[in-house]
Amino acid sequence: GAVITRAHFARYLLSHGYIQSMKEAFDRYVGDHCPCFVPREKVTPAQAVELILGAGGVPVLAHPILYHMSDDRLDRLVAELKKIGLVGIEAIYSTYNTAEERQIRGLASKYDLKISGGSDFHGGNKPDISIGTGRGGLRVSSLLLEDIKRERAKQALS
Repeated sequence: GAVITRAHFARYLLSHGYIQSMKEAFDRYVGDHCPCFVPREKVTPAQAVELILGAGGVPVLAHPILYHMSDDRLDRLVAELKKIGLVGIEAIYSTYNTAEERQIRGLASKYDLKISGGSDFHGGNKPDISIGTGRGGLRVSSLLLEDIKRERAKQALS
């Protein structure tokens, strides 16, 4: 029932002795532009918000700092997504520094978005990231989840 990713194939190659490291698998076989790379079908952020809302979910923009957009472009993206139903934005994240967290909290305030946080834990695919604490002392208050749950309940009533 899991989503199979390139990392699964790389781990298979490694465990069967076809390669010496995960890096080699990505460099030679499954990395972008390699012979075994298959691009995935992608949806736009707007399509994602619409799909999540249609499924009864709560759309939250994940780790926006990692998009490496200019401040203006990120602001425009958040404004566009808010108009079509974006509910939250990830302001607390494993690799954010204080200024980055402050920037995303500012966007949340500006667009009346709920704040979320996460470690970006992906199990064995990211072994240096621990569930719940990320790469160290990440702390995400359970009160943030309660805010998101209240918002979802309001959506269900409308």
